[in-house]
Amino acid sequence: MKAEIARITKLVESIEKELNGIEEGKEDLPEEAEGWLRSAAGQARLLMRQKMQQFEGLCHKHLSQSPGEAFPTTLEDLAGFWDMVLLQVASVDSMFQEIECLRASGWVETPKKSSTTKEARPESNLINSE
Repeated sequence: MKAEIARITKLVESIEKELNGIEEGKEDLPEEAEGWLRSAAGQARLLMRQKMQQFEGLCHKHLSQSPGEAFPTTLEDLAGFWDMVLLQVASVDSMFQEIECLRASGWVETPKKSSTTKEARPESNLINSE
């Protein structure tokens, strides 16, 4: 967990450095790009401050719980919570990857290809043909 926090912190710090350059007038980005940067940094910080700290608290609770506790924290609880955290980590990683793609394209958003285009959809046999 600490390695994930360190890795995400490094990503956030690089984005915040870029945002500070914008505020100081050293860099010029489209307003929409600045919003993407702020959103990614905010979501990453929220993940680290809330979910990862909550997981750490659950780990401590599990290690220090008494045998007769009414609602013990089990290893299955920890594994399930960590799986949920990893989904959010993947989402944050995806945001940062998208930002890198946007940066490489000069902050021009390219339309995403839909996997369910009309041509790709199979024809239904239930449609009445005239």
